Amino acid sequence: MATLSPITSELLERVGFPAHFPDEFQNATVLETHISVVLIGNTHVLKLKKPVNFGFVDHRELAARIRSAANEVLLNRRLADGVYLGVLPITRDSPLRLADVIENPSEMLSVSTNTIEISVLMRRLDQEQNLRAMIERNASLEGGNLEKLIEKLSTFHHSQVTKSGQSTASKRYGTLEQIKMICQENLAVLKEHARKQPLSDGGRHALEYVECYTNLFLSERAELFAERLRDGFIINGHGDLRTEHIYFETGGAVTIIDCVEFSESLRTGDVMSDLAFLRMDLDFRLQPKLAETIIEQYREALPGYFDEQLLDFYSAYRAMVRAKVEVLKGTPVRAELYLALACRYALALTPPFILVIFGMMGVGKSTLAEFLQSLSYATLIQSDRVRKDLFGRAESDRTLAFGTGKYSPEATAKTYQAMFHRTEQLIRQGQSVILDASFAQGNQRAQVRKLASALHLEDCHFVLCRLDEESTRARLEKRERSGDTWSDGRRELLERQRASFEDVTTDEQLSLVTVDMSLPIFSQATAVLECFERSRI
Repeated sequence: MATLSPITSELLERVGFPAHFPDEFQNATVLETHISVVLIGNTHVLKLKKPVNFGFVDHRELAARIRSAANEVLLNRRLADGVYLGVLPITRDSPLRLADVIENPSEMLSVSTNTIEISVLMRRLDQEQNLRAMIERNASLEGGNLEKLIEKLSTFHHSQVTKSGQSTASKRYGTLEQIKMICQENLAVLKEHARKQPLSDGGRHALEYVECYTNLFLSERAELFAERLRDGFIINGHGDLRTEHIYFETGGAVTIIDCVEFSESLRTGDVMSDLAFLRMDLDFRLQPKLAETIIEQYREALPGYFDEQLLDFYSAYRAMVRAKVEVLKGTPVRAELYLALACRYALALTPPFILVIFGMMGVGKSTLAEFLQSLSYATLIQSDRVRKDLFGRAESDRTLAFGTGKYSPEATAKTYQAMFHRTEQLIRQGQSVILDASFAQGNQRAQVRKLASALHLEDCHFVLCRLDEESTRARLEKRERSGDTWSDGRRELLERQRASFEDVTTDEQLSLVTVDMSLPIFSQATAVLECFERSRI
């Protein structure tokens, strides 16, 4: 058994686990979340509430844990028929019996003097049948499973919309002021943790950009939020629609578990917010094509419910919530991935796209490419790394003459072909790619355009990085002194590269943006991102 937190160990000891539990739980797997302890038996699962207080959930009192357990059963039965069997009181003196389950939790209105804890009894589901596990093992969604998921989700949303007119929760939590409050609370937590544990430059600017986007969207779309509330699209939803909560069971049933039972305010929101959570989780797991398919099928099922701008807004919000969760867990690297994803939604960068960052050595291509990756959630492919993967890395690399060894024309051709092969694989999967290389030869740039054409890709942009020679030499000198780089570019090679660098043609200018690399990094990135806007006009 994995090491358990002190509060979980104390809880399990207090309820007499495993001694007073049924036989199937004697060797149960014990898992814990921030608010629950999960005991996985042979055919059943028991969930206990931890006596914790996180502000958004207060389970310190037994009565609160009982209310939460009852809500968990009643609310989750909406999307998980036959899974949530009831609540099971745990008493001081009697062994726990599954037969004592209370199928109607609303009957448990008061706390018996013998009751020391409450548990939720569930039918055990096959973990290999949840969507996250299927993605991780590259299993296909066969037998109309995707259509069944959309039917289940759209039917649920429609049923909740028809009830929302009588819901005081919708009127309370669907106002613009309430939405502003939850967004600002989330941003405040992220900014506070960023002060304590600084983010990377890209992460910091992603946070700043999403904050500006959020505030601007809320101020400029006030009437849209009012319309959504008036039209009944603020519902008592799921609130945590992640891939690991969606099961495609044997026999064809689609089951969705683990809604946010403990907080009406976190569960109540626009139908687009529920859909956005699933889209965001799929995008994070590098499944943009699956996300797009689900979005399109949902739009076809409920065209009057759909709003693309709100989908992007709530997708960014959901990604920021996950970023907050990661910083609270102490995993800043994952937090920055979610920040990049949030920024991509805010920028409305629709995958897949190819962005080619090219130019002379030492001008700052890789710094800009890495920064853009942190704002776009694209995959970065760098020629320096690919070359080392193909031909190895040695100290002598930094003394090679121009165009020799692993920098010979033959080796360079192999390097670019490896980059193009990986790019094609990623684009076919629906992912975006940033290419970072010199692309000094016109035929190398032409190969990218040819690949984009073959893949019917509309968004393929080239960014030529320019810097004056004095600044370039100063940067190369600084880089040579530090030695902390994948690049082998040196000052004595600069002139040879400049002489062999082929100018862009008039045709190439059509998809080209030239960036002054002496500008601050965020100004460079802004100039690049404007090319996406121009391509959509």
